[in-house]
Amino acid sequence: MKSSFFAAIIFGIWMAVFLSQLTWPAEFSGWYEKGKAALGAFYPYVAEYLALILILRNLLAARLLLRLLGYALVALVFAGYLVQIVSYYKSGSFLPPLALENINHIDLLLQRNANLFLLVGVVGLCLTAVLYLLEKYGRRPRPLAMVPLFSVAVLITVPLLPVLEAKRSPSTAAQRLLRENRLTETPPLTALISTIWQTMASPHQGEKIDTDILAVAARYGFHYDDGREYPLIRKGSHPPPPFPSVGTGIRPPNIIVFFTEGYSARNTNVYSQDYPGLTPNLVDFSQNAMVVDNYYNHTAATYRGLHGQLCSLYPKYGGVGGWHDNYENLPRSHYLCLPEILRTAGYVTAFATSQLKKTTFLDEMLYTLGFDHVFMADEFLGRYLPGEKPIRPNAISDHQLFRALVALLASVENDKTTRPFFIGIYNLGTHAFLDVPEDGVVYGDGKNASLNTIHNLDDAFGTFWQYFRQSQYFDDTIVIFTADHAHFHDRPFVAAFDRKDSRFKHPYVKTFVDQIPLIIYDPGRELPSRFDARYATSVNFTPTLLHYLGITIPENPFMGHSLFDPPFGLEKGENGVASFGDETFIIDEQGIHGGLPRFFTGSYAADLKALHAFMAHVHQLEVEDRIWH
Repeated sequence: MKSSFFAAIIFGIWMAVFLSQLTWPAEFSGWYEKGKAALGAFYPYVAEYLALILILRNLLAARLLLRLLGYALVALVFAGYLVQIVSYYKSGSFLPPLALENINHIDLLLQRNANLFLLVGVVGLCLTAVLYLLEKYGRRPRPLAMVPLFSVAVLITVPLLPVLEAKRSPSTAAQRLLRENRLTETPPLTALISTIWQTMASPHQGEKIDTDILAVAARYGFHYDDGREYPLIRKGSHPPPPFPSVGTGIRPPNIIVFFTEGYSARNTNVYSQDYPGLTPNLVDFSQNAMVVDNYYNHTAATYRGLHGQLCSLYPKYGGVGGWHDNYENLPRSHYLCLPEILRTAGYVTAFATSQLKKTTFLDEMLYTLGFDHVFMADEFLGRYLPGEKPIRPNAISDHQLFRALVALLASVENDKTTRPFFIGIYNLGTHAFLDVPEDGVVYGDGKNASLNTIHNLDDAFGTFWQYFRQSQYFDDTIVIFTADHAHFHDRPFVAAFDRKDSRFKHPYVKTFVDQIPLIIYDPGRELPSRFDARYATSVNFTPTLLHYLGITIPENPFMGHSLFDPPFGLEKGENGVASFGDETFIIDEQGIHGGLPRFFTGSYAADLKALHAFMAHVHQLEVEDRIWH
């Protein structure tokens, strides 16, 4: 009885911590309204906890082997709740599958988080206390001691059983509370088990493809030749390059592309004036370039973002559960990607990242996609900034990355044998959950970590831009600034950018899809200052760049098209599509629609369901090595 009472106290503490993190809609002004909404929203959470207590109480009252099983289960339960509390504390939602895929970045959660360490310590003490009390009071079966707990479970659960069976209206107070806080009716431990299952299993794999699904896919610009072994392959188009040449029009130009980590368009003063002076160097860069508007990420996170843009694909594999665990098998899949095509056109291709080789499989993936050389942070720092040590535990800082890039460019500035070249750059400093390192530059008072990392990245980019403007490259090199994907909705980012007085034209939605930057500097073409992508996505990156360069290939398996080819999107008005894991989205002028299948509602419900199935089929083609021959 005492152990059950103590466990209930622990649950009360956990619930108080959890509720303190919630965002309450404006209509919940009093404790009565809040309590009623919380009961309606979180009764599955209470039911899960009571079920666990009943199971554990009986296991710990049994014989030795079952009691040992009970101890292990107690530890797992508390570990599971701890994971969900930490995830909610840091990101405002329970742990999503994408977070597990990026578990190699767990160190990012543990940097500069005294409150987080305190929380872990408190939960650890609670676990120790629960184990002690359950051991002390739980050895002998006491059937009468269980009556009060069973009674509470019945009183809470039984009246709500009809509600469990009914489909509740999204307009109810409970649903509004859940939606406002990015929560579902699935309680924490059940949600964690579901997330682990989704990550380890193949997401929506093997769904049947039929003509209705293919018809919807075709409306959104996706080619599929049913009956062929490689159904995504289509004949290459040969439209003339867009935009007139100017000056000498040196061709082929060098190309530098910044695939900035987790960077939304709303982050920069190029697209938004919410935070004056946040990104002055990017503003200066953009004044010499073409700014592409209404351009969104098509997938997430980094592995899919880079793979998907370079190969114009919605890739199946992310990090953990993908490239980290299946690298030995993945090279058997063949892709046609930008580096290989550029090499055929005479380019030397390279990619440089901020991460140390031991922490990531990005180098293996990038070599698989066709790069001639991949500079991991170890080599990049050692070769171009000799004597310096990585400032971050598992990576170099953004300033170190950009200074090393400048050193690389300076070392080959007069070496014509390296021309033309393509180099991709991936930084880590703007990753969610990070603040600036010791060589960083904060924004304003330095209290918001996301604003700090964005401003710091701009300062590091300024190092490159100042060198570039004075170098020979200014006259013969294209520079593109974009992102691997949008910024994740961790708490500092939401606090900074989810604001009602924002001057950015699209309201912020707490999902992993957002408008991202695409800014193109080219001294050899007469570019407009702005170009409207009409809600297209980054799956179009490689076809767009190839069209821009005037590089043609006989056939390709690309799922995207050139933004500059009028038959696609700009005239027909297709909507953008984003997809990763088990989530699918449609993007239009009204906003971002979709997510997990249970959120496929409204006028796009049928299209979302069809596109979800189509992406599942594409993933199956990738597993079967039927993307490219």
